[in-house]
Amino acid sequence: MARVFTVLGSVFALSLCGACAPGAAMLEDAQAPDAERGDSGVLADRAAMGPTEDSGTEQDAASLDSGVMSRADAARDGRVDPRPDASSVDSGPSADSGTGDGGATAPRGARVVRDGCTGTPGPLAGTTCRTLEITCGGLESLQVELLIAQPPSSMAARGVILFGSGGAGTGLWSGPDAANGAMDRLRNAGFIVIERRWLNDRNTGWFQSTAGLGVAAAACRHATLSRWIDSTYRSGTMAFCATGNSGGSAELAWSITRQDTADVIDFAVSTSGPLHRADYGCATTPPTAWTTECAALKDRYCASCASRTCTLPNGVRSVIDSSYGMQTTCSGRTTPFDGDRMLADSPAARTARLNLPHTRVAFLIGALDGGPYLPLAAGLYEAMRAAGTNTTFSVLSGVDHELQSFTDGARRIETEMLMNCVRRR
Repeated sequence: MARVFTVLGSVFALSLCGACAPGAAMLEDAQAPDAERGDSGVLADRAAMGPTEDSGTEQDAASLDSGVMSRADAARDGRVDPRPDASSVDSGPSADSGTGDGGATAPRGARVVRDGCTGTPGPLAGTTCRTLEITCGGLESLQVELLIAQPPSSMAARGVILFGSGGAGTGLWSGPDAANGAMDRLRNAGFIVIERRWLNDRNTGWFQSTAGLGVAAAACRHATLSRWIDSTYRSGTMAFCATGNSGGSAELAWSITRQDTADVIDFAVSTSGPLHRADYGCATTPPTAWTTECAALKDRYCASCASRTCTLPNGVRSVIDSSYGMQTTCSGRTTPFDGDRMLADSPAARTARLNLPHTRVAFLIGALDGGPYLPLAAGLYEAMRAAGTNTTFSVLSGVDHELQSFTDGARRIETEMLMNCVRRR
């Protein structure tokens, strides 16, 4: 496996906040793995090139912690893999039935319930809106509004890009001037630009599961939405790509690794997150093994960065709790913290799909982000790289957690999309 190390200029972090920027240097080979080039503004840019697009390697189970359940273990324990069968996703006006968690029959799909914008149509000229109802995996139905901006009529569309805001996903990715500018330039470069916002309580968003099915199951909403977008707006050789900041990066990561969304997404850019192991992120007192690994990851990727913690803040834990019904499975606030369950529901669990032969993944973290997102995201980057996925990890100087609100952060996302949002299957 060839490894390319570069110096680029932005940072990557993950938290669950809501509002969270063409000028970024292009990837270039470097001889030393820890090269630092002050003139580029990027502190540490690491790219691991996986197998060719048509090849794939089976993930070595031994490469992950032995405490993660296998599929057979999960079945014996009564936990059924929550990922939907791609064939069960319906993009038509009504949802078909599918098999949900535990073998129960539950409707699964996406249907349009309204055309037109409920609020501001966003910053891009000619934006139209559609509201969908998403039902999947035994979860309660949830509505999501899409803000859709087409490229100029004189230009053939080259791809579709889905933008996900942070927190619980009830806000918009746009807003800051840097973010708006990047989106508009991508639209003028030929991309259909789509923002999503989940239309429910701001504190729960896409995480919500009154039945307590958990965060890995809740990610079927993003998977169902992505398949609907792919079938509705993408055609021919057009690419389908996605990005999300903080909580939006968590949504994207859980969707790709636990809900097979990599089957339709060609390129994913995760910013200010996500995390590899939810049991580590949720633990109030991190285990010694994670404390040691966390320090090593910080030293390996950016010892001088602002990140000083290894576990998630209380607010983030509470949002994750909303996917476990009345149980405070992540925070342990009123019912005991369940490390085994959080481990089994993690993006890097053994039931996860980490070998993505047709999806490229880029991680961007801000050097000024003081949260735990650098080590948690680096853990997922390394797990994906070890499994054979074509992935890169970059730390951006002068950029904080709300990465797209910084000019260098938004422009780096823009550059990544211009370079790498291409059809890969």
